[in-house]
Amino acid sequence: MRKFSIALSLLLVILIVSGCYNTGSPSHNNNESASSPSNSSITHDTTVTPNTEQQIPDISIENIDTSAVQGDVNNIYYGNDNNVLILADKLYLYDLVSGQISSEAERDGFSEETYFVINNGFAVVGMSESNGGSNGGLIATSDTGGMICIIYDNNLNTVTKIAGNAFIGADEFVFSTHHIKVSQDGTKIAYASDYGLFVYDIESDKKTCLVNLLDENEAQRSGLIIFDDLAFVNGGNMIAFKSQSFDVPAVIGKPSFDTYGSVNIDGTGLRVNRSTDYSVKEMTAYDSFALLAEDFTVPSGRLMIWDVSSDTTRILTLSTTKESGDVFGSDEGQYFATASLNQDNLTVRVYETNTGAMVFEETITEESSYMSRIPEIRMFDNHRTCLVLLGNRQSDIPTKTLTFNF
Repeated sequence: MRKFSIALSLLLVILIVSGCYNTGSPSHNNNESASSPSNSSITHDTTVTPNTEQQIPDISIENIDTSAVQGDVNNIYYGNDNNVLILADKLYLYDLVSGQISSEAERDGFSEETYFVINNGFAVVGMSESNGGSNGGLIATSDTGGMICIIYDNNLNTVTKIAGNAFIGADEFVFSTHHIKVSQDGTKIAYASDYGLFVYDIESDKKTCLVNLLDENEAQRSGLIIFDDLAFVNGGNMIAFKSQSFDVPAVIGKPSFDTYGSVNIDGTGLRVNRSTDYSVKEMTAYDSFALLAEDFTVPSGRLMIWDVSSDTTRILTLSTTKESGDVFGSDEGQYFATASLNQDNLTVRVYETNTGAMVFEETITEESSYMSRIPEIRMFDNHRTCLVLLGNRQSDIPTKTLTFNF
């Protein structure tokens, strides 16, 4: 009974928190469908800030040719070796240099899905249409027969499939596919549930509890109550996370607050951080650092960069106040982009992660239907190319892919 009460309380908190979340974040809207790219006109004004220290790109990418893609293009994800993954009726591996599709594979009919690149291919965590949505997007063990993790190689051949009930406990709730991640080497799965934070070793079939949210010793877990996001970092030996916490001891009437931290994959070295003057809402993690975007409802024009190994942070000041709630990292993390809507136009700015210097600014004017939501943005460091996926989060309009070099 106590476990049920705790699970119910956590469920209420996560639903409240998710209602306040920035729906413009790339990490929470992976399965919103969109139609195929359109060639209708887009007007844009470009500003380039010269930087003599920047490297000349290997090859500039002028556009993404989707003429050979069947069906609506839903999204474009990072890949390995100059490739991107295109989601349409099928999965397509597209070579940015040759402009050709190199591989394709059948796409599973998921109602919810999260894709990410790993060292030798790709991984997807998806919920089948027959089971997804029965709990408003929540994944319970009664549904994990329909939840699956698929690992592909670099040619989109299936390497392995792991059913959710192979590692998710009998009474656990996993709040979305976004709360399940695969390590870069493809050998481990990390997930967060109402019970805690876990790592599952695929080869040994062994699961390790890193943080137990049901433990009555709240101080031992530094007041953690929910994990909002997670990622393998530090060579796969550590999990970085964005979370929610309570004071220890809890203060009656005081709500939870945003925290972030890390823990080793053996469960040691738990660190939970809170910034009193910066509200961390979104995490874009790389192996050694993470971009921590602030609350988009109360932006201050800043971005926090977190070094996960030393557990230190620095703050970058952006060009305008409102842009800091929508941040998108490049494929290797050398750059990040921000986006802000201004009535009838969208402004995209590209910054260097190391220095915080703005290196490019693009103002896009489009019909009002494309200006209602922040689109997803992809950037490729070696090519110094940026893709703006206009409308890819709106199922009622076709996606327009705008490409520019910086």
